[in-house]
Amino acid sequence: MSRKEREAVLNYMPPLLQKRSIIATIDKECDLYDIAIITRASPAKALGISRMKGHLGIGADADISIYDLSPENLAPNSVVKAFSNAAYTIKSGKIVVKEGSVVQEIQGQIMWSDTEAYAEHERVVLEDLQLLFNRFYSLGLDTYRVYENYINNGRKIFPSIKK
Repeated sequence: MSRKEREAVLNYMPPLLQKRSIIATIDKECDLYDIAIITRASPAKALGISRMKGHLGIGADADISIYDLSPENLAPNSVVKAFSNAAYTIKSGKIVVKEGSVVQEIQGQIMWSDTEAYAEHERVVLEDLQLLFNRFYSLGLDTYRVYENYINNGRKIFPSIKK
């Protein structure tokens, strides 16, 4: 998060890595808002699921982690400790971790992308994969296939792209 801490970590690295790394040239210091964007909003956007993940707005799935961290005390050790173990975790609006202990288990949702637009690419990859399975595995490739009708509580996250 801070330039000072990045430089301290870089000093422990081998000289060649220090020379080739761009870390020392990064001036930006991240606050907790930036960290939330980097770790939650940006991945959700990159995965195409930002409609329901990575934000706290209307339509979000209510998956929330709450950390025992004070914005006034952002010492590196306290940040690492807090982010290593959420004080509370809320999944689909239900508390599943309270004060660091699991209090409830809930079935998560299985998300997958619809790859019908890439059927030709998939065919080529599966042919190569079939050769590897025939040579190195005792189980067939179809053993690993998951058919949509077997998925409970599932959601397609990408619509088909028409050619």
